[in-house]
Amino acid sequence: MLRIVTGSFAPDLEPALIEEVRRLKAADPLAPLALIVPSSSLVTYLRRLLVVESGLPLLNVHFLTFYQLALRLADEWRAAAEP
Repeated sequence: MLRIVTGSFAPDLEPALIEEVRRLKAADPLAPLALIVPSSSLVTYLRRLLVVESGLPLLNVHFLTFYQLALRLADEWRAAAEP
């Protein structure tokens, strides 16, 4: 299921992200989850926030920048178009 949550990056969104990841991983810790963020520095920050400060395991959690997402989608599109 695809669910998109958007908003300005501010301290108010951090607790919401932590609770959302905790909720999604509660039933199945191996459930895949992708977090799409604008920059690699934000990826680093969010990994630290979720693991070190919140104690969440990140097994099968994928962090992608917008650019990395575009590359993956282009690769999948090319692979699907090959005969």
